[in-house]
Amino acid sequence: MIKFKEYNFKNIIGREKEILDDFATLENINEGDCIGDTINYLGEQYSDVYWAKGEELQGYIKSAVNQGLVDMSQPFTDIEDAFFQGCYLYLTDVLYENLYELVFNIALQYLNKDLDIYPNLKKNIENNTEIMEDKLEMAVDHIYNNNNFEDIIEAVDNLIKEYYTSGELLSY
Repeated sequence: MIKFKEYNFKNIIGREKEILDDFATLENINEGDCIGDTINYLGEQYSDVYWAKGEELQGYIKSAVNQGLVDMSQPFTDIEDAFFQGCYLYLTDVLYENLYELVFNIALQYLNKDLDIYPNLKKNIENNTEIMEDKLEMAVDHIYNNNNFEDIIEAVDNLIKEYYTSGELLSY
């Protein structure tokens, strides 16, 4: 069977895998939502003030200040806001750096969801795992943060139609 893609991250705050899994859980997806909006939403939802991680998040905190995410016009800038915004930038970076893997894993979940309904497709995957994995990668390789989740579902539906209706493995 086709395997899920592994994520790459630094694990600075200890919740990176949790946010990646939350993003890529099929049940959490609203098909009409923009992928980039969901990245921003989850980045904010998972952000917190990690005082003990300040040194490791320092670059992100500085970027938050430089990007204007922290109001520096006040004499007593809210240091908690700076840490929060730095964490937000870090977590959204984690999601963006794993976007290909996230999209692929969502597509694979969707593909696996109804394999018993499509015996020809299931047989193709079992007998030609590497080729079918390549086909799935090609089906979603054009999906980026400005796409909606429904674009992932549509790409997989098209792949299912191609292999279910043909009844055979198509060559490249």
